[in-house]
Formats: sequence, structure tokens, C-alpha cells
Amino acid sequence: MLALPVGSVSAQKEFVMKYVARRDSSGVKGTDPRYIGLPKKGWTVVLNPTFEQMRLTMRSHYSNTAGEYGDNEVDYDTYLKINPRVTSSLGLWVGYHGIGFGYGVALNGKNGMNMLLNMASSSYGLNVRFRRFHYSNPIFEISNFTVNGTNHGALLPQQEVDLQNPMKITSLVVDGFWIFNKRKFSYSAAYNQSTRQLRSAGSIIAGLMFYFQKYDLKLDFSSSIFSDRNENFGFLTANNIGGFEMYQGSIGLGYTYNWVPGRNWVINLTAMPVLTVVNKLHAHQIDLDFRDDGDVTEDDFTLVEKEAKTNNGGVKLNLDLQMAAVYWHKDWFFKVTGQAHRFQGTYDLVTAKYFDWNVRASVGYTF
Repeated sequence: MLALPVGSVSAQKEFVMKYVARRDSSGVKGTDPRYIGLPKKGWTVVLNPTFEQMRLTMRSHYSNTAGEYGDNEVDYDTYLKINPRVTSSLGLWVGYHGIGFGYGVALNGKNGMNMLLNMASSSYGLNVRFRRFHYSNPIFEISNFTVNGTNHGALLPQQEVDLQNPMKITSLVVDGFWIFNKRKFSYSAAYNQSTRQLRSAGSIIAGLMFYFQKYDLKLDFSSSIFSDRNENFGFLTANNIGGFEMYQGSIGLGYTYNWVPGRNWVINLTAMPVLTVVNKLHAHQIDLDFRDDGDVTEDDFTLVEKEAKTNNGGVKLNLDLQMAAVYWHKDWFFKVTGQAHRFQGTYDLVTAKYFDWNVRASVGYTF
């Protein structure tokens, strides 16, 4: 457009109008106009309050033989739960037919980084979630404490532990899928309002998912396990694992459906079971080191880091679930969307489970 002569105002205007028309029509190209249409106005401003939470739990079994750390055989089960409070943020988005820019600010839970990216088109959907935060108050339990075959029940009833040195949790979830029935079904009608679903329709979807989780107890290997830091806790929990990285790659086949119960309404449900074909857990184990210098003190008991090991957890079945409900009133729309993920990984006698969810309520205006 800049290459046109300065005096060719009408030519410039015609060029812009053609580009806008082509951009508008691309959203409904090849679709059935009885099922999919365009909003009357292209520009949109949206206010997005978002609420979200994650949960990581680990169960493990510990067993030692007589003579390893004493004359007794000891067995016990441990349970660890990391469950931060619900966090909230407020975002503002401005764009044209689904393409634009947004920015959000955290309202609480400002102890780390939290990013959410969603993309929706007539052919695909893409969601990216990244979290990184520190956590000081896990729930911990030691149960079925058995000595030489005698079960003494719960050595440590389930309770909150206050860690002086907060553990560090990082997670990344990426899921995307391809939509096969884009002639009658519009994913963007439910998730970014660049199109309108006029009649109920659905589509088979096929997708990929990647999951990464890092758990770091932030251990100090120069400290005694009887210190007030994390070392004593680290030796007891998760079968002597001081940290791990979990990687999962999955393929999925599912279904997405837009239900139009009445004029100006669309309700979407997307469910995609995913089969995990890459499932690795890289564990950093720790052990107890006793230095006998003739005068035994608490400082003689320290932790040492053993060689890290990788475990292939085998094939797992997980679930990717999304929902949305949208109502239009003239140039305004009101929307609620939600998504949930669940993953599981194993290492030796340790089972780690991850679950997260987010809900976003939106108020938008088109002009």
C-alpha cells in the first residue's frame, strides 16, 4: 500500500477494502453458510478474569533390609500433596476477527510465573500452559510404618509441613488438535468469537499433547538431615527422591461438539482421550551418608546425591477436556471457558499424579 502514489487515495482505499474482505471471508471459506457465519462487526475488545489451580501428588513405598541402617527391617508408605490455592488474574484483549493482542495481571498468587496461550481457527485448536512457582507448605503423611513385620500404623499423620527452603515446581502442557469437519463445525465460534455457529454440529478431532513436570526439593547436601531445612523431609518422602523431571508425549483421537440450544447461544464440549507413547521420569535420588569420626553427632548424618536414573513408565491413558458456553446480545457476548488436564508417571515404587484446571469468564464487545 505504501508503494502506491500519494495521490491515489481511492486506490489505497480499494486495496484496504479488498484485504479486509479477503481476511473476513477466510474465516468462512469452504463452510456451509447454514451452519457458520461471521459476526457483523470485526473488531473486538474482551475483558478476561481467569481462575486456575494445579495439584501434584506423590505416593511411594520405602523398604530397607536389616543391617542397612540398623538391625531392623523397616517399611512405610508416604504421601505428598502439593496443592496451591486458586490463583486469579485479569486480562484485556483487543483484536480483529480472532487475531489480536492481550495482557493480563495477577490478582493473587504472585509467587512465580504463569502463562496461558489459546489459539482457535476453523482447522485447529492449540493450548499452551506454563507454570513456575515456589511452594513451602506441602501436605505429608507416613503410614503403614512396619518394623520387623509389625505394623504400627501412621508414624506421621497427614499434616501440613512448613519448609524453610521452598521447593520449586515447573510445568508445561501443550496440546493441539486438527478438526476434520470444518465445513459445518467452528471451534473458533466457541473460543474466540471470530465466527458464529448457527446450527448444532460436531467434528472428530485428532491431536498431539506434550507434558513436562519438574519437581525440585532444593536440597543442601552440605547440611545435616536434622537441620531445619528440607533435608530431613527429603530423606523421608518419595522413596529418597530429591527431584525429578517427567516427560510425556501423547497422541489422541476425540470429538468436539457445538450445541446451539437457541438463537445467540453456543455450548461446546471437547473430549480427547490421549495415549501416552513417550513416558519418561528422570529421578534424582538421595541417600544417607554417615561419617563415623569416633564422636557421633547430628552433623555426621548428611545427604549425598546418587546417580540420576531414567525410568520408562510405559503406555498410559490420559484425558484432555475442554468446555465453553457463549451467549450473544447484540454487539456484546458473554463467555465461560474451562480446561482440565490429568497426567501420571511412575518411577520404581513412586507414583506421581498431576492435575490442573482453569476457568475463564469473558465479557466482549464488537465494533
